Amino acid sequence: MIMTYMGIDIGSTTVKIVVLENERIIYQSYKRHYSDMTNSLVRMLSDCYKELGDIRCSVAITGSGGLSVSEWLNLPFVQEV
Repeated sequence: MIMTYMGIDIGSTTVKIVVLENERIIYQSYKRHYSDMTNSLVRMLSDCYKELGDIRCSVAITGSGGLSVSEWLNLPFVQEV
């Protein structure tokens, strides 16, 4: 069975996305958000969708800016420490 996971790290200056399929990286992106986390994340997720298409995956969010985004998207937040 194929297991696909997406991790989103929203830090104080950057947003990072990685998608794993059976422990192999199939997508990754790293960008500065210039204090606009929301629009940066939306653009990055759109780019990910364009590359991978409509996939089913488990998603978790971490990082200093991740808690508010996890609540906004109703996704699990994982403390990174």
